[in-house]
Amino acid sequence: IITSSHNQHALINIIGKTGMGKSNASMYIGLSVAEYIAKKMGGKPSDYFNIDNIAIMKLDSIIPIMEDLDKKRYNVIILDDIGASYSARDFQKSINKNINKIFQTFRDTNTLVILTMPDTFLIDKVARKLAHFQIEIVEKRHDQGVSIGKLVQMVEQYRGSGKTHYHFIVDSNGVKYPRVVFKRVNAEIADQYEKKREEIRKDMMQNSIDAIRKCGTEGDEQESKALDELPAYQRYASEIDTELTINPNISCRALGEKLGISKDTADRAKKYVLELRRLKAEKNGISSLI
Repeated sequence: IITSSHNQHALINIIGKTGMGKSNASMYIGLSVAEYIAKKMGGKPSDYFNIDNIAIMKLDSIIPIMEDLDKKRYNVIILDDIGASYSARDFQKSINKNINKIFQTFRDTNTLVILTMPDTFLIDKVARKLAHFQIEIVEKRHDQGVSIGKLVQMVEQYRGSGKTHYHFIVDSNGVKYPRVVFKRVNAEIADQYEKKREEIRKDMMQNSIDAIRKCGTEGDEQESKALDELPAYQRYASEIDTELTINPNISCRALGEKLGISKDTADRAKKYVLELRRLKAEKNGISSLI
């Protein structure tokens, strides 16, 4: 897809529980695709994928990758365990809005982007809508050194229901590929990955500790006071948006019971969220997705 003459890119979501081998699967794809690109386009596989192309847990770690992207083509980029900071519950945060813009500009660089996460509901809905493929890691065979994933192509139906359909991959000979097997990656990149992840994990833990220690400061008190001054339906907008993303048909009564608010407040909050979505869609020229 990305090396065709049609100026295309590809976005893959890899989901699965902790320890199922999502990170290994993403690197296996990266290495395999890089080898193919090197044979077809020239150069070395490392020109298209290496440890510097992996952003782990923190979205700001993608900045160095993006800064050099205009100078590169046909690269494989991995956003590993990205749900740790790219949260669907933080739909109003500017970092989500900016990363969504980045996703929509990948096509011009013929990039393969891979996101790994425990569940797609942990990331912003825009990334879920833009994904072309999804791999769910369904089995980990430790004795054989492989993991097995269910591979589907995601097809968005823009007219009518607007639902996403999941199709198995079928090649030109009519052969269907419902599963894909991932072997262990080589020790070199595996060791580099573990070292990088450990450094980022420690940094994120320290940031969390610092944030907890700052609770109760004047700045937090002001932010809390400002939040309390908002109408109730606006204070619950983020939670309502998340619930509607999970179940668009959920009733206002059920929303109220789930969040511990009145049916009237849930109704006003739902209308508020839907209006925000509509305005955002119009601004981005994608009103047909509503």
